[in-house]
Amino acid sequence: MSLRWKLVLSIGIPVIIIYGLLIWMQFSTLRETSLANAKTNARISSESWANTFNGQLLGVAQAVDAIAASVAIHAEPEEEELYLYNEQLMDQNDLVAGSSVAFEPGQWKADVERYAPYAWDSNGARHRKDLAQEYDYLEKSWYQVGADGSAGWTEPYDGPVFGSLLVTYSTPVVRDGLVVGVVAADIALLPLQRQLQMQGPEGMTTMLASPEGTFIMHPDASRIFSDSIRTEAARTDSDGLASWSEDVRRGNAGFQRLKGYPLARDHWLLYSPVDATDWSMAAAFAEEDILEPVHHQLIMNLVLMGAGLVLLLIIIAFTGFRIVSPVRRLATAVRQLGQGDLDVRVPPPPGRDEIGALARGFNDMTERLQENIQDLERETAARERVESEMRLARKVQEMLLPEAFPAFPDRKDVEVWALNEPARVVAGDFFDVIDHGDRITLVMADVSGKGAGPAMFMSMARTIIRMLDVDEIPLSNLVLELNKRLYPDSHGAMFVTMVILRYEIATGRMQIVNGGHPPPIRLMPDGRVDAIGHSTGPLVGAIEDVEWDMIDAMIEPGEQLLLYTDGVTEAADEDKNLLGVHGLLELLQRKDLPGQSPEVLCRSLVESVREREQGQASDDVTILVLKRPE
Repeated sequence: MSLRWKLVLSIGIPVIIIYGLLIWMQFSTLRETSLANAKTNARISSESWANTFNGQLLGVAQAVDAIAASVAIHAEPEEEELYLYNEQLMDQNDLVAGSSVAFEPGQWKADVERYAPYAWDSNGARHRKDLAQEYDYLEKSWYQVGADGSAGWTEPYDGPVFGSLLVTYSTPVVRDGLVVGVVAADIALLPLQRQLQMQGPEGMTTMLASPEGTFIMHPDASRIFSDSIRTEAARTDSDGLASWSEDVRRGNAGFQRLKGYPLARDHWLLYSPVDATDWSMAAAFAEEDILEPVHHQLIMNLVLMGAGLVLLLIIIAFTGFRIVSPVRRLATAVRQLGQGDLDVRVPPPPGRDEIGALARGFNDMTERLQENIQDLERETAARERVESEMRLARKVQEMLLPEAFPAFPDRKDVEVWALNEPARVVAGDFFDVIDHGDRITLVMADVSGKGAGPAMFMSMARTIIRMLDVDEIPLSNLVLELNKRLYPDSHGAMFVTMVILRYEIATGRMQIVNGGHPPPIRLMPDGRVDAIGHSTGPLVGAIEDVEWDMIDAMIEPGEQLLLYTDGVTEAADEDKNLLGVHGLLELLQRKDLPGQSPEVLCRSLVESVREREQGQASDDVTILVLKRPE
């Protein structure tokens, strides 16, 4: 082993070990601290909102109790007086959407069987109505809660008059020890939901559940009022949700770790009771969101460590060079060799150290120089063969990509045009148009890297997609199967970003799966443009066991859909500013491209990208335009 390598290894290895230990300790500490802080913040947010709702709802309950007491001391209140009670309650409490004073049979006036004056706000106007004329209020849960002599809150229900999801606080009107009626206040849940969405804890998903576990607020609106914690725990087989359901029943606060629900990623759920209504307020946050700064710090530390090691190695190499300074005596012989004297030799010094090895190596070098020249000639020929193979790979790629455009010249109900310009001899971008008669499948993808390898990987991906693209397999399952077939060959070293969609020609409906690719853009005849959807899953071929979601969209007659690769959005100007998706939207409107034909749109957009890059193509540019004619 050479002296220089001894210096490098004797200093470098201990430094690497020490750096690794320090980074591991820092990562562990930061991870635990971040999770602890996140749990504390989530608990504070959950308890804060629970206290907020508790205070608001307790104020409503106190106001309703006061009106019930006032009605109780008036033997025969007039109709207008009762309506004024209701409207006074609504004026004093923004949460109250409607109020009623409902009487037991014959308890308002002897000749009136049932009477329940109700006032409510709708569309900015105030309305009045006798609920006895609408339905049998004696059978309703909001009346029965107070009719048994005690005040309380109902479970969420659909208000038949108000026409919205409500909860009601009811309190009895007791006169001479007898319940003669009930005062009820309807709380519309929509304002509470909006308040929580607008002012809720940032970076967290919030939920609200009734005493029976029914969802009052949920990130998935379809779950509200239709599902409960218990049913979701059974459906997802989640012990954490089951524990939350039990704690709601007992009125306890808690903290659970969940997987897959309500968030798709691993996350934590903290919940606190709302004492006034026995509701449960919950806040969920994804663990990876909390740890993202920790991972960023880890990467920064690794970069700094790498830079420090490189600097250390340079210093050691320089020191080693000074130690073996006698090598400079070879400089004269090297100059002679440079002048063409292949017979020059250096007497090797005694010993077997680096200097002696260098002298002997120099002598061997002069003997083999001519052989190396011949080897160089052979390598040049081999390089030319490789370049020829690269050109051949480009030709193969061009044969695989659709050539004739428009893609459907004989059809009047659809028009497709595409353009592909590689940055190198073999591009990583590819697209495909697959015709199924009443529908077509469009693919826009970008293989990582440039050269022959990505082109071959692209060819394999295209073949698999065409083989799998049948009616029986959902689009998300198609991408899942593609990932399963690509990953074993690349093990994540090579991957594909892609948008694949199925387009129904007759209706304009589309199903889209986006694997880490820039979003499609819809262009409307009036000049408006917007991006459709978002990434529905990770890169294809990069991770083994993942799934992709699917989104539905539509283009109307006269509208166009633009698919493109990151060679468009990452086009940099002279100040190295990237175009980006927002910049692309502005470019399309500024150039008045939404109203152009697909062919003109493709060519104009490529020209704009090349103008922005000033002729320095940094990446492949591929564009495909789908138009639904009017």
